[in-house]
Amino acid sequence: MDIGDRVKVIDQEIVGTIIRYDVGNKVVILDDDDSWQEEDCEPSLTYHKSDLELLEGEENGKEIN
Repeated sequence: MDIGDRVKVIDQEIVGTIIRYDVGNKVVILDDDDSWQEEDCEPSLTYHKSDLELLEGEENGKEIN
């Protein structure tokens, strides 16, 4: 998984884009659904890479044929 990849949290309906790496094997994603976040705040969430799955057909924000 790389920055820009589109991912989904396993067993949850959270989808987003990896925006940076965190400590160890964690990444920060920008949540597609920002309705839970306060206005003018970045809707970012931190997850272990093992909690995420790469969305099929998408890599680095680009559709794969």
